[in-house]
Amino acid sequence: MGHDRTPPASGRPFAPGRAAVLVLLAAAVTGQAARPADWVERRGISELIGIFTASRDAPARRRLIAKEIHSRRPARLAELVGMLGAEAAEKHQGYLAAFYDAGQAACAAKIRGDTAGKIRAWHETLTKRTVTTKALRAKAGPAMKNLRVAVTVTAAEILADPAVAEQRKKLLEQIELLEWCRKLQGSDIDKDGNVAPGESDGGSTEFAARLKRDERTLAIMSLVAPPADRKVLESNWKRREHLPSHEYDGIADVNVMRILMGVRAAAIDLKLCNAARGHSADMVRGGFFSHTSPVPGKASPWARAKKAGTSANGECIYKGSTSPQRANQAWFFSPGHHSIMFSAGARRLGMGRDKRTWTLMTGR
Repeated sequence: MGHDRTPPASGRPFAPGRAAVLVLLAAAVTGQAARPADWVERRGISELIGIFTASRDAPARRRLIAKEIHSRRPARLAELVGMLGAEAAEKHQGYLAAFYDAGQAACAAKIRGDTAGKIRAWHETLTKRTVTTKALRAKAGPAMKNLRVAVTVTAAEILADPAVAEQRKKLLEQIELLEWCRKLQGSDIDKDGNVAPGESDGGSTEFAARLKRDERTLAIMSLVAPPADRKVLESNWKRREHLPSHEYDGIADVNVMRILMGVRAAAIDLKLCNAARGHSADMVRGGFFSHTSPVPGKASPWARAKKAGTSANGECIYKGSTSPQRANQAWFFSPGHHSIMFSAGARRLGMGRDKRTWTLMTGR
């Protein structure tokens, strides 16, 4: 699969020796109930780091060790932060891959029995391509809606798999521990061993929000698709970090509809995105709404694309919502825009928004 995999941090993590592992095992079975911190206080720093390394599934133990190391040798805490960061990257990669695999399996499972026959009928309705407003609203619109429900899954459906949910839980625990240790680096510990109050950088909260966005996108990408289309979707996934999330989501939404319409998925053209976003901004600032721009050097879609360093063969504009799905829906039911969105000659896409104004550009 072509997942966007964040490489682990460079450098080799501390590898615990046999003695450190034996200490860890002994600590788990000896009398820690009376004073749990005793075993930590009796260990050397290097030995504690070895135990920390071997305790990947014991966040509470790791916090205890981190506090002890911080109290004695604060500078060595950087080693733990680096280790946790590398582990987090590894867990993140593994989780996204598992989530995507589970999504594809769930989508494939939906296409069976009577449902398969209905799917063929809805697909045939879409591929007839009678592009009139009446036909789009009476036939194509309902068929697309039914087909999307039948062949796609939501992130919530994928997370209903206990194994995926458990992997997600462990990833978030890792991120929380990483943020806690980063905070600990610049904090004091009170007499009771608690981290003194301080401002959090919000890392775990921000990560959770990004993770939800990625899960939503991977769920969309999980639909059953020809290999060539899946390759395009996965290539586009790698470009998502270069775009605002709402623009990437809009392009992903268009490509799902293209696949369901029997048209090849289109690659993200970042330069076309710049041209589209620029035209949306020009329309907002200039108070106009047109394919023809009064801005020098940007009079036509073709001129705007050329100025951005690429080329275009179609353009759609929309005003009225910040939602990319609302923009795509409006274009879907407009015959002229529908023809541009689902043109077989459109092999590249660019989408850009400014406030409530959207521009979609296509290229060969």
